[in-house]
Amino acid sequence: MKIKVMSSIGIGALALSLGQSTVYAQEKGIVTATALNVRSGPGLNHNVKGCLYKGNAVSILETNNGWYKIQLSNGTTGWVSSTYISQTNTYGKTTANLNVRSGAGINHSIKTVLKKGEVVSITKSSNSWYEIKTSSNITGWVSSKYITIINESSSGNTNNNPNSSAGNNTNANDKTEAIINLAMAQLGKPYVWGANGPNSFDCSGFTRYVYLNAAGISLPRVSYEQAKSGRVVSTSALKKGDLLYFATVTPGRTSHVGIYIGDNQFIHASGSQKNPDKVKINSLSGYYGRVLLGARRLY
Repeated sequence: MKIKVMSSIGIGALALSLGQSTVYAQEKGIVTATALNVRSGPGLNHNVKGCLYKGNAVSILETNNGWYKIQLSNGTTGWVSSTYISQTNTYGKTTANLNVRSGAGINHSIKTVLKKGEVVSITKSSNSWYEIKTSSNITGWVSSKYITIINESSSGNTNNNPNSSAGNNTNANDKTEAIINLAMAQLGKPYVWGANGPNSFDCSGFTRYVYLNAAGISLPRVSYEQAKSGRVVSTSALKKGDLLYFATVTPGRTSHVGIYIGDNQFIHASGSQKNPDKVKINSLSGYYGRVLLGARRLY
């Protein structure tokens, strides 16, 4: 289906006048669709006033039945489907070693250097630059060319049609995105034995919290019972959002769980009662690949 997209709204553009609005909440969001129509009101029956593109940052002013009233950095406002706006925390992964600069441009000083594969929080965009925050709480600007947004659904058939109806969060792609978003938002929170969140977790408390609050999926409390949920998935056919289970104590017996996030990586509440750690991302290569018992698909 060919989509006719009207005039573009760049983050710094002043070409459109969508009207001003009082900012009720300064929540941020990142566009996840390839192209997203901005309308004059909350619904498909309203006129298309412009278009946003993947990676554009917006402020969320209001919500209305699956639609967000958004504001750009130049003050223009309009309505977009909430399905294609990922609220912060929004995360990206570096595709190369990458300089973090004090401003949006190569003329600004270098604050630090990220290694390829590092995950950062994206807080703002300006032209082809992202303002980011690292896991060590360093803030700065990086070229968006070398950042891949990772809190999107895993399958190749994600519906990025900006004219799609809003508010339908029941399909697998929407659940995947919600699960990854919520899981990533917990990065850095401490491991506490027996904790169920939202401020601290143990491994099965973390997975139960994420699946329940992001997708309405209720899991048993303990890891070896969670490993019986859903349906078996081959570890050679993993998709984002799959539950992974591991034998980290006794060979062949589930004692740890996490959530697959793509690119051979998973997120989990790492640690034990004697050696607590935090919610973090690890690779399935090396140790965790050796102790991986299997995967379950829950939706």
